[in-house]
Amino acid sequence: MSMMNMEWYRIFLHTARVGNLTRAAQELHITQPSVSYAIKQLEEALGVKLFDRLSKGVALTSEGRTLLDYVEKSFTLLDNGEKQIASLRNYASGELRIGASGPIIKHLLLTPLDELRSQHPNVRIRLFQGNTADIRTRLVEGQIDLGFVHLPYVDPELQIKPLTAIQGCFVVGPAYKERPASRLRLRT
Repeated sequence: MSMMNMEWYRIFLHTARVGNLTRAAQELHITQPSVSYAIKQLEEALGVKLFDRLSKGVALTSEGRTLLDYVEKSFTLLDNGEKQIASLRNYASGELRIGASGPIIKHLLLTPLDELRSQHPNVRIRLFQGNTADIRTRLVEGQIDLGFVHLPYVDPELQIKPLTAIQGCFVVGPAYKERPASRLRLRT
């Protein structure tokens, strides 16, 4: 369906509701000849007469009444779709899929996600635990919306932004307590 056809249907819907070409034109902020032309184009495209012209307006034909039912449902469905998209955009509903390693989830994400959940209770949050390679694969395949990985990490397919610096420390058992850390050899 082309955009012109959508406009024809919108004009048809308003005309059917008010029963008058001039009033439909006023409501739509277009000229009455534009309304007449759109109705004529729609009738020609469908091959049926949609309105009977009366002395004080128009009345739907049986074909027009049949079409009106579908047009009303279609515009209602489109309106509901737009409302749902607005709801998702405003975090009023939907799903947020996040991937991260266990330590990142535990130390960085749990508190902010609790706050997000309290501010937007209708948003479903799904956490996926994995290593950097798993997170990358899920992002590229569209299985998650957001991933948290350990840096340094470079991938031209992904937009990567540092979030925070995590301080690490070196911990040894009693056998290594007295040895300087610089002299310890790690087995790989």
